[in-house]
This record gives sequence, structure tokens and C-alpha cells, in this order.
Amino acid sequence: MSDYKNYDAAIEAAIDQVNNIGERFHERIRRDEYIYVALPFLMFRRFDEVIGPEMGELVDYARLHDDLELKDLDERIRAMAPFETYNASGLNLEKLAGESSKQDVRFRNYLNGFSVNVRRLLASLRFHSIFPSLVRFVLLGDVCRAFADPELKIDAATLPAPAYEELLKRLVAEASAASPNGDCGIDVDVINRMVRATGEIRRITPGSTASLDAFEASNMRRTDPELLQQKLEEQKKAAQEAESTSEDTEGTKEIPETEE
Repeated sequence: MSDYKNYDAAIEAAIDQVNNIGERFHERIRRDEYIYVALPFLMFRRFDEVIGPEMGELVDYARLHDDLELKDLDERIRAMAPFETYNASGLNLEKLAGESSKQDVRFRNYLNGFSVNVRRLLASLRFHSIFPSLVRFVLLGDVCRAFADPELKIDAATLPAPAYEELLKRLVAEASAASPNGDCGIDVDVINRMVRATGEIRRITPGSTASLDAFEASNMRRTDPELLQQKLEEQKKAAQEAESTSEDTEGTKEIPETEE
């Protein structure tokens, strides 16, 4: 794993960019609350880079195929996603930034599209307490645009996982130093979870029932829809055969003799 110290200049540049975004909004977002906006949106931006395109394709595919015999879209996506963490809404920051109406509704759909582990992480980041303020001050679109800006250099090529983690730690340290009690309430465990959520660790174990062999887990290529359909049919057939075998076994069990 690369040493973050090799990326000190990139980390400092990213910190300046994130703080500049905060300064643009300081009249509507209090400086002591900005960390609870910055951390979630940095994670959203990282998600967009890492899993956005593949998940968009999966969502479109799931909506066109209602014969998967799963209860709802979220479960259909979960059955196909090669990741432990994902977003099933089909939205990303760039799309949300372009919305001019019903931004709060669309953004709620985006939040609800995340897997349960990510929604719990957002709760740890206190995002649910800051979200109403973003809606009230009509800030959602502006904040989405700011963090979707390609000039914000937090991609994995610029900041690999160790450097990204160090960026988050320094932002939290700055926020804690500026806090009246010296602690902004975001601990190291939360930062570690943020890094893991958008890192390679999120890939599901190949062969698990939730992964459909993790879309040929040896690489990150998108799966061809025809191949995916074939895998779904094979999986359904295997399940039916297993059920049939189970029924046959039960049918051939000897019936115990009753005592006269």
C-alpha cells in the first residue's frame, strides 16, 4: 500500500479545495457544521467514481426484467451487484446537480438507494441532521455542483486509499480544532469505514448468492446483459433442481411402522 506521505502536496491541495467550498457557503452553512456536509459529499463523489457507471447499468437492467422473483428493486439490485456497497437509485452527484426542481425528493431517492451499510455510515456522519438545513436553504443543487466539479481532485488516481484516508483525517482534525470543545464527534472508526466503503474491500466474495459470481470477479468490466440473463437462468434452474431433489428425497423416506 502506498505511503500517504508521497501524496502530501495532493492532500494539501484537496484540503484547500474542500475548505474553499465551505467558504463559498459559510453564510448558509455554519463553519462548525460544514464537516458534516463535507465528509458525506466527499464519500458521494468517491462512490460516483468507483461504482456509478456499473450501478447505473444494473439499475436499468433490473427495471427492464421483472421476472427475477425478488421482492423489490433493492433486492434485485442486491442480487446482481458485485459490491457490498452500492447505490441502486441510478443517480449521482452530476445528475443531481443538473436537477432544477424537486431536488430534495430526488436527493432522498439517491440516499435511499444506498445499501444499508452506507445508510448506517451516513447516520454516523450526522448527515441526517444536516440534510434538512440543506433543503431549507435551497443548497442541495449548489453543494452537488461543488462536489461534482471535476476540478476537485479526490479521485483514486490522485489520492489512493491511504492518501484519501489522510485527507479525511486532516479535515476532521481541523474541524475538531475549531470546535468549542475540541471534538467534532467524528472518530477514526468512522473514517476507516468511509475508506472501506469505497475501496476494493467492498467486492463481494466470488460465488456468493448475492454476487452472481461477482460479475466475473476477476476484473471490473461491465457484464453483458445477455451473459447476465444466462447467469440468472442458470441460477434459477439450479435452485429448481435443488428444490426438486429435496422433494424427491422427502417422498422416498420410509414411513415408520406403527406398533399394533
